[in-house]
Amino acid sequence: MIDGVRARRVADDDDVAFTALVAAVEPPLRRAFVAAYGADAGRETLADVLAWAWEHLDRVRGLDNPAGYLVDGPRRGDLAEVTVDVLGLHDHGCAPERGTT
Repeated sequence: MIDGVRARRVADDDDVAFTALVAAVEPPLRRAFVAAYGADAGRETLADVLAWAWEHLDRVRGLDNPAGYLVDGPRRGDLAEVTVDVLGLHDHGCAPERGTT
């Protein structure tokens, strides 16, 4: 039972950390992605980037500038599949090779 309690405490800590992260980074990321990709694709990119941030919370929570890291991720290649998928480039054979963007 102690392992279950410990696992729940870790999950609660992750939930709190992610909620704080989203509160801090969502407004500037939303503005940046909407400006770059338009309203619909920008919001979809934001959702995908935040989902990626949740999956990589241990990496993101330790950053000095998580918004800067996340907004630059699609260009840098860490999140290339997020933007490429949202923009539908795979459907048209225009997707850049990973790491070349």
